[in-house]
Amino acid sequence: MAPLKSFKRDAAIKQLQSEADFATALCKSLKDGRNVTTNVCAELKSRVQQLWTLSLPPQIIRPIDFDHIGTRIWNYATNLIRATSSSDGVEQDGQDSVARSCVPLRAYAYLLLDLATETVTGDSQHLRLFKIGLKSTRYCLTHESPEIAMHLLEKCSIYATRLEDAQPAIVFNDDGDSDRRSEVEDLVTELWLLRMLHSCKVMRSDLAEHFFAKVNAGLSASAVLSYMAAEICYDASRSMTKHGRSRDGSQWLERAVSLLESDSIADLDRDTEDLRISVAVALVGALLEQGDVDSINRARQVTDSLSSKYRLGDRLTVLRIHLAIALNQGDEDAIDKVLHRAVSVTLLTDITFVIILRLIYGARKAHVQACLSSLDQLIRNRLLPDLTSVMETDELPTWLEKAVVTYTSVCTATAFTSACKPVATLTTLFDAIIHATQSPLSARTTHTIQTLIWNASAKSTGENTKSWLHLVQHCLFDSAGVVNKARIGRKAIKIALDCRDLDAARASYFQLPETARNESATRYLAFKIALSMNDTQMASDCLDVLMKQSSKDPKYLYACVLEAQTSNDRTLAVAAFQRLVVQPLQGVHLPALLRCTARLHIGELDQPNTPPDEVMHELLRVFDIAADNVKLFRQAGDDQHRAEMQWWSKNTYNLALRLCSEVHPEYVVRLARLCARFLSCLPKDDGNMHQDNILDRRRICHFLAATALTVLGRSCDDGTEESLQYYTEIRKEVQAYTAPELAQPEIQWDPSTSARTLELYKFDLEAILKLQQWETLKSALERCLQLDNIDRWDTLVDIVLVIHERASALKAPTSSTTDIPALLSKIINEVWRQDREVTKLARWIRITFTIISTSGEDDGGLSLKLVDQAIRMAKTRQNRQTGRERYPEEELQWLATTTFNRAVDLLAQDERKEAEGWVVGALELARYADDGGLLHKHLTRNRDEAMKRLGWRNGV
Repeated sequence: MAPLKSFKRDAAIKQLQSEADFATALCKSLKDGRNVTTNVCAELKSRVQQLWTLSLPPQIIRPIDFDHIGTRIWNYATNLIRATSSSDGVEQDGQDSVARSCVPLRAYAYLLLDLATETVTGDSQHLRLFKIGLKSTRYCLTHESPEIAMHLLEKCSIYATRLEDAQPAIVFNDDGDSDRRSEVEDLVTELWLLRMLHSCKVMRSDLAEHFFAKVNAGLSASAVLSYMAAEICYDASRSMTKHGRSRDGSQWLERAVSLLESDSIADLDRDTEDLRISVAVALVGALLEQGDVDSINRARQVTDSLSSKYRLGDRLTVLRIHLAIALNQGDEDAIDKVLHRAVSVTLLTDITFVIILRLIYGARKAHVQACLSSLDQLIRNRLLPDLTSVMETDELPTWLEKAVVTYTSVCTATAFTSACKPVATLTTLFDAIIHATQSPLSARTTHTIQTLIWNASAKSTGENTKSWLHLVQHCLFDSAGVVNKARIGRKAIKIALDCRDLDAARASYFQLPETARNESATRYLAFKIALSMNDTQMASDCLDVLMKQSSKDPKYLYACVLEAQTSNDRTLAVAAFQRLVVQPLQGVHLPALLRCTARLHIGELDQPNTPPDEVMHELLRVFDIAADNVKLFRQAGDDQHRAEMQWWSKNTYNLALRLCSEVHPEYVVRLARLCARFLSCLPKDDGNMHQDNILDRRRICHFLAATALTVLGRSCDDGTEESLQYYTEIRKEVQAYTAPELAQPEIQWDPSTSARTLELYKFDLEAILKLQQWETLKSALERCLQLDNIDRWDTLVDIVLVIHERASALKAPTSSTTDIPALLSKIINEVWRQDREVTKLARWIRITFTIISTSGEDDGGLSLKLVDQAIRMAKTRQNRQTGRERYPEEELQWLATTTFNRAVDLLAQDERKEAEGWVVGALELARYADDGGLLHKHLTRNRDEAMKRLGWRNGV
């Protein structure tokens, strides 16, 4: 056990040294006049907790004289308390601050003294510490520190036990011992009374009753103890009342009254009389608050007793008025006279002013008009004249503001239950005050009065509400903050809008400070005004401000959108949605927002006399946002995503078809491309038919885009950068159209699809021509050769001929144009099959024949095939009686002659077998000439002559 004892001893010495250092430093700080800071106060409370539980062996030597240092700290605290209480310039907040610091300071000083006397056996020291402990406890309880007070009470209980013990510490043998015994008994009684007060502070009524019963019997023997008990009972009642237990509080007040009426304290000093009056007044107030018949009767008894015993006169006026009100026996004339007399003759001080104000306010239930009249008299006849003559007095402005607040409170509270005109009455008073003072009320008072008027306006309707709001904007309240001014202005705007008084609403808006006008709630109301007045500029400004502030509070921007959507002004509705779409906010269901905005724009297109181009820019911006947020749409689930893509693709598709001839081609391009994007995002699990429909629509979108781009390219000057860019984009659209993912080789394309395909290929050839991309020409021509089921082959001829001419002029690689004759030949055959105009065909045959002859290449006998085709055409159209156009005579003679010459050339080259076909073709063509057979005879004669010459030369 020895090591354990040594360990405890070392810990005790260490703690004693710590307390000694802290106490010495604290004493030096107090001596230097420094205040007890918050940190020091917290440290004191912590050390009080430690010292209360500290128990030291008696043999340990204290490092310093704790009795001396504790006494010094106690005296410093006492001097600080006295200096604060005796100084008139110290405000209540300063006194409370001193009290908060002195509570732990006194407790700590007492525990230091207790620490110093643990080894002392003398009764006088114990008695001294007992008295100091009780005094410290009373101070702690007075300043609402029951926790610290409890620690001190336990220490005092130890001293009480020591001093009451008859063996062997205290032996009373003589008169001195008798006096000490009496003193100890009084201190013990005070201890129980303080325990009783502490129990009331912590709401332990059972313990309080126990301690009071413990000392009640012996209180009558001592006037001092009776007075102390009455005072403590008075404090206990206030604690009970503070916690809402007024009935228990009145019970303690009754006990205080009973103690003060005992014979033992009848002849005490003036303080006893003041305490009796205070207790009686508090008791009357508590009884009147309870309101039952017995309590009111008891209150009347206490009031009569005070009046008869102390002849207080006017000092009981307040009680008598309250009592009369409680008994419903208030004489209005009598109350009016009493109030006006109190206002007229009373010397105004802080205390008397509060009494008068409470007196007047307490009379409002019995006689409202007298209450208001007295307050008006107090303000106009007493406060305003003094205020204008001695403006340097600090109390007068405060009194005036309190009186005005009270007047407003009574006036607004009774505005709907009396016949008076509260708005007019208050306006008159406010005008008088501002005329006399030439300055507004303080911000705090302004806020209070405006709140009262605001609440009154909330209970009114119609014109009354407007009157209240006009009152709350009185110039007397110019010191109101921007927040209050904004709230009042917004309510005025709302009421004006409800009454359809748009001019008043607009005026109220522009009367607000600029910062208030730019608040979101105010801008929302301004937007409603703009909607009602069709003020597009004002509405647009409001939306711009709300858009900037929407990251903090987006609800007002949403509200504007809803207001605009339900309005008849579609332009403003669209403007509202535009602001929201540009920067979607967190929490917004973007797909729904975009759809609503798009519907509004589409609705604008349906309006008569609305240029589509003015709407398309914003509409396409909405579609672009939707396309850029496709991933976000997928988060809603497959079904919702499918529905969204169908909606967006359908609307862009329909608009592209509907507006392709009405709007600028650039808008058509954007619509078509957006539709293709949406269609490509549709799921592929809806069946073949659905998928085929999607592919077909995607091809149509590419076709529309390429068509519009062609228009744009042709509208620009040839060779410009912009024009070349358009043709480059055309080629991209054609490439997308012919992509493998859009191909349907197993399905025969319908004529309309084939026609669109032909048109796209023509656009592609035109783009190749403009861009001079000859390396891609061969593949483009081959693609055209593969076309089938085409109805308008004739439209392809011109671009092919222009390409051949341009390629020849620019000396393009001959490999790129080798398929041109074949394509022309196919065109001629397809057009002839459709029984089209023979004049065009004859011309195309001549041109194609010339191209082949010029190039020097005739792969597969294409030239001779052209001659055969011309023979069939001439044979079919030789009969004039059919009414059908014959093969043109000039074309036929030219082709026959040229064919014959070709045969002669072949014969000259000794290619008789090949020449035979050409000769036969030339003679067959000549047979159908409309010249009576002359051309045929001429060519036949020339053939025979040529054959003879060739035969002679070759020895045949």
